[in-house]
Amino acid sequence: MEALAEILSLCAEKRKVRYEDIELKEDLKAEALLLLERERLLLPSETSKSLAWEDRVLIPEAGREYEMPNVIVYLIKKAEESGEWNPNYAVERCLKEAGEKEAEKVLDLFNMVKEMCERGVVTPDILEKAAEKLSLISRIGTVIAELKGCGIISPCLREATKRGTLIYEVNPSLY
Repeated sequence: MEALAEILSLCAEKRKVRYEDIELKEDLKAEALLLLERERLLLPSETSKSLAWEDRVLIPEAGREYEMPNVIVYLIKKAEESGEWNPNYAVERCLKEAGEKEAEKVLDLFNMVKEMCERGVVTPDILEKAAEKLSLISRIGTVIAELKGCGIISPCLREATKRGTLIYEVNPSLY
């Protein structure tokens, strides 16, 4: 557990980290990277098609680079300062940093969406319903772009092809 905390602290400080920067035995390093990627705390920089999380290519070997989503940087820094895992703080802070003037409202939207979605899967309908309740519907495109840019949600393009509608994955570390 201490090793994971050290990796997260290093990544929150640098935003990007190379495989060689992670000081663990090779087998433990690979396991740690798999866990951190699954929880969307750290993502491979390399992609196969798009910037969507599902298209990131995790190869735990020398020369590879990994990056931390912006919202996770705030989550980790707050945890280091206070010992508290505070997703609401991280989301609001990240949105403000991105220039969102109604960060509190968008945070409310995010919390509504988390309650309405199933297993972290968000549809445009869910986003639109929450946006309507908070009078953000006229800005929903901008809000979605900010949520994606902050690392709060990511499109699931393969699943969208199966379902015939765009869907998003909520960063599981924000629950």
